[in-house]
Amino acid sequence: TVAIETVEHCLGACAGLSVDNLQIELDANELPGLDGSSLAFVERLRTAGVEEQDQVRTPFVISEMIRVVDGDSELVALPPLNPDSEELEVAYELDYGAGSHIGRQSYRVHITPENFEANIAPARTFVLEREAEELRANGLGKHLTHADILVFGKNGPIENRLRFPDECVRHKILDLVGDLAALVRRHGAVDR
Repeated sequence: TVAIETVEHCLGACAGLSVDNLQIELDANELPGLDGSSLAFVERLRTAGVEEQDQVRTPFVISEMIRVVDGDSELVALPPLNPDSEELEVAYELDYGAGSHIGRQSYRVHITPENFEANIAPARTFVLEREAEELRANGLGKHLTHADILVFGKNGPIENRLRFPDECVRHKILDLVGDLAALVRRHGAVDR
């Protein structure tokens, strides 16, 4: 068995651009982190181009509400209002609490290739300063700098600038789109 780490940014780019049939070859057990977003993956896919195929795609469709709760976190998936629509709409609310330096953010987006590329793909991975210190103390992420990942201190990003005022919630949507792509790939499409 082979395990590949950090696939969500690459799979998010594929799903965000509606690319669902490709072969990815790796020489490591982890995809490159790049700048913490999926923008470079989107750019490479755009450069390579997309070719329509004759095979009909069977979409993964939610037929009834799914709700998962873990502590203060909740994920709800609802069936589409229009059963013939294949468009994914994501509404995400991010709230680390009153003491957090990130603040409360919410974002709603229809995942189309254009929206994904412009509004989701550039959003980067982020951590709180104390989380970054804990990771480094455990020997992880020592090669990363503040230019590689958004590290939030008490005054906002340290030695970095936001691409969007609500970049953190947008990145959570990026991760979700990538995770959903992995889920669909693992469990297969569901007939309506």
